[in-house]
Amino acid sequence: MQDEGDDWQAWLDGHGAALVLLARQFVPGRADAEDVVQEAFIRFWRSRASVADQGAYLFACVKHCALDWQRSRRRQLRREEQSARPEAEALFLGAVEDSERRAAI
Repeated sequence: MQDEGDDWQAWLDGHGAALVLLARQFVPGRADAEDVVQEAFIRFWRSRASVADQGAYLFACVKHCALDWQRSRRRQLRREEQSARPEAEALFLGAVEDSERRAAI
């Protein structure tokens, strides 16, 4: 039988609501906060045996995952803005096209 320290469901039941609340301070939506908590819990669970204060470490994992989420979102927004920005110069308007247009007119 597993001892209480290895029961992930008990950890999640005991801290889940507070973890989502903490994540909501960093991310805009509940679904995003739940994703952050899920990622943080996986990180926590893999390395929980190597830390002294597991509860504090769990909350630190949530904070770090939320900050990672923010950085990722900023990079994504930057990429989207750059790809949506109009080109400085039209791609198919060059000297050849311009001279052909003048000849046609």
